[in-house]
Amino acid sequence: MEGPAEKTAKPRRWRADKGCVYENPQSACLWLDYRTPSGKRVRESSGVKVAPKKLREAIQKAKDILAQRFESIGLGVDSTIGKGLRYEDIRKDLLDRYETRGFRSLKHKLNKETGKKEPTVWGMIHLDKFFAAWKVSAITQAAIRAFVETRKKDGAEGATINRNVGLLQSMFRTARRSGKLQTIPEFPEQQKVNPPRQGYCTPEQFVLIRSHLPENLALPQFLSIRKEKICKNVLTEVSLLCFIQ
Repeated sequence: MEGPAEKTAKPRRWRADKGCVYENPQSACLWLDYRTPSGKRVRESSGVKVAPKKLREAIQKAKDILAQRFESIGLGVDSTIGKGLRYEDIRKDLLDRYETRGFRSLKHKLNKETGKKEPTVWGMIHLDKFFAAWKVSAITQAAIRAFVETRKKDGAEGATINRNVGLLQSMFRTARRSGKLQTIPEFPEQQKVNPPRQGYCTPEQFVLIRSHLPENLALPQFLSIRKEKICKNVLTEVSLLCFIQ
């Protein structure tokens, strides 16, 4: 009796501005998938072979070839769309969208220079400092990588950097949906994220701890301070070993 058939991995696909790049199991090269103005679907080899540990570079080369195909058959991108657009423009569009949809992440903070409250989103201040007055066309993958490196030098963790970059990506997507942009840059891979923090007290443990402490030291529960921090920085003179696992 024959055993169950082995499941074959589904070929990976990467979206481009129009069409996509994909793996063909029967070829050593990446393939292109797009449609002509008449609606005819075209699938052809890009001629780009994938070298070990060079997948990203191969994908980008294949996408460049795909863009050339668009231009040759009249599907090129209109260069007048997005011309003159700056970072502040797509920033405003995103904030307007947040305002319209009532997102809770939208906050209003006082601008010390103007004396007025202005809308913002957590983490946007770092994008503002780096990309202020930039032309949108200049915000390429290389520019975004430079921003990531700057945040790393500032000491930001991977999860924080991912949220910052994700906010910029939302700006581009909002601008494209509104018709102000036809294409958006290829964003770099996300940063490695540290595992979730461990070592928080359970409610039952905290009740026991609090019963042996003065009232002014009962705040750590509401500040989400880990028990290791409490022991090291706050309660060095109090023995909590019988209460903490």
